[in-house]
Amino acid sequence: MIAKTHFIFAFCILMFATSAHAQMFRRALDVIWDAGNASGDEIGWTEFYTNGHLADDASDLRVTTESGRPVPFRMIMIGPGDLLRIVFQLTKGETQYAAYFGDTKEMPPGPRLPDDAPGRGGLLMEMRHFAGGSLDQFADIEAAWQRCLRDTLIGRTMVERPFVGWNPFGDQEHTASRFSGSLFAAQDGEYQFAGGADDRGALYLDGQPLLFIPGLVGDIRFNAKINLTRGRHDFVAYHYNGGGDGRFSIAWKVPSSAKFDVIARESFGISPRAVPGSLEELKKTLTADFTTEYLGECFYDNHYSHRIRLSARPPKASGTFSCEWDFGDGQTSRDKSPEHVFLTDGVYPVRLTTRIGNNSNSQTIRISVTRDLPRLDRPPEDQFATQSQIVASYDVKTLPLSWLTWAVYVNVRAGDIDAALRVADRLCTEPSVPEPEPAIRALVELSRAAFEKGKGKQILASWGKIATTSNLQPRAVRHYAQFLVWWAGDFSTAVRALETFVGDERDDGGEAVPNEVGLRDAQRLRRLYGQALILAGKSAQGREVLEALGSQGGANRQVVIAGALARTIEHFIDEKDYESGEDAWERWQTRYPADFLEGHSVLLRTRLIEIRNAPEVAARVAEAFATNVPQSAYAPLLLDRAAKLLEKSDPQHAEALRVMLKKNYPEHPLSQ
Repeated sequence: MIAKTHFIFAFCILMFATSAHAQMFRRALDVIWDAGNASGDEIGWTEFYTNGHLADDASDLRVTTESGRPVPFRMIMIGPGDLLRIVFQLTKGETQYAAYFGDTKEMPPGPRLPDDAPGRGGLLMEMRHFAGGSLDQFADIEAAWQRCLRDTLIGRTMVERPFVGWNPFGDQEHTASRFSGSLFAAQDGEYQFAGGADDRGALYLDGQPLLFIPGLVGDIRFNAKINLTRGRHDFVAYHYNGGGDGRFSIAWKVPSSAKFDVIARESFGISPRAVPGSLEELKKTLTADFTTEYLGECFYDNHYSHRIRLSARPPKASGTFSCEWDFGDGQTSRDKSPEHVFLTDGVYPVRLTTRIGNNSNSQTIRISVTRDLPRLDRPPEDQFATQSQIVASYDVKTLPLSWLTWAVYVNVRAGDIDAALRVADRLCTEPSVPEPEPAIRALVELSRAAFEKGKGKQILASWGKIATTSNLQPRAVRHYAQFLVWWAGDFSTAVRALETFVGDERDDGGEAVPNEVGLRDAQRLRRLYGQALILAGKSAQGREVLEALGSQGGANRQVVIAGALARTIEHFIDEKDYESGEDAWERWQTRYPADFLEGHSVLLRTRLIEIRNAPEVAARVAEAFATNVPQSAYAPLLLDRAAKLLEKSDPQHAEALRVMLKKNYPEHPLSQ
């Protein structure tokens, strides 16, 4: 009967392969296992790309031995992208198998493995979304899983033991997982199981509830005993995670041991993993195909970018072959094994065209890009310089809109300010960006770095391109004006930028908000506007704006609080920590906006600017305030400071400031 089935199967393949319209694809599956000493119930598993040629329900999938004999299999997961994961029955003495898909309707469907435990070899982990509900007893655990079966499948995979230190399917929370397999008891006797679960777990042996796990602890307080006979026992465990780390583990104490141990993977049987071969299209010798290798991740602003090597598989056809890549993100390459940085998670349609002479073949594989989930306990961390070197070569015009923020980050963190500026310029011209808050943070970080590298004009030009209707507004104009005033000393441009937005009581998303947060943001914008007006020579108008803002807190405490903040700023100045000093300065001015008119805070701000290595800007601020608020008691001090700051860079202007000091404040000690 077996020989007859084999003959029919081989005949169908041969007949089908001669069809002019046949598009049957094949991947060889190489299993490294002790095939000669098999018992007959071992299960292998594998995952491979189908290059978009598999039916949505995998109904066209066939698994055979290398000689063409069908073997039972089960599809356990399709996706993300074109990834397929299956388990299949291993045959004694066989190490070579094959998976067929595409137009396989002429082939026998082949037997299927049942949907329950995969058999002898590993644990099948199935994860689904968990909508919540009571989990206080075994009945709740079972009922919740039945509800979850009607919800979205997150993923299925083979694992070695009932242990979860991280989610193998990503960052999902509110999940329910089921582990199923066959546990081997090496001897008759009493076994004791203990577990911990964040947030709930349960263990069933041979279909009976054994251990309920109500929480995660660092001991064995949640335990249960059972007598087992030597042999295999159905093992099912459930884990429910309502958020957070979602850790889960089950250990046991066997009759011959005095302590609990993690259940070794051999106790569940080892499920060999089959290594998939190159994609083959029947009756063709040139089929484009490639492999992927995760090389490293970079983390910044609660975000990851990923470096992946994509390697073209050499075709069967003889001759020198060339490659053309389209990475599905607007970038291309002609290398045979390029490294590529994907700046956001997602499924990307990577297209490879392989050429030998005048012959070519193109295949598109939708690859899922995310963190290297199997190695999350030891993630491959990348250097920013490594990723930036690749990202800096990208065509900025074709970058996905969602990538722009992260391209700025990677380049600025690597110190490639020019590359970051090119991306920022496009980012600032977009009418809308997907994630405004990270975009603003990236632009602010780049701005600081650009000024330090003497490229302040370039980044200010980019800020100035952000439209008033952009969803980056009004937070963008606030940062733009701050850099204009305190980093460039360009007060008039700051006034022009701000005057469109002052009085606009919108939140940072651009919608009208009557709440306290929106009003506070609007007041912050007006405060900066008032300061810029004064420094730009419109002191009366600026005074009116600042005094209208009022103060936060009673006037009886203002002197004490303002004094404390001033001393805090002086401490940061002594420590050469201008960033912390600027934060304290902003807190002071937010609480008491009119204090700016006095001049003491301006003097401190010039000192912060000075330790930022911008003496000319500090001098410009000091001179502008002293000139426009001459009645301030700090005006002479500010003129003197401006003169000292310009002694080396502009001695002629420094001397003019000293003349002004003596003329306007002849009785002041600094004029003597």
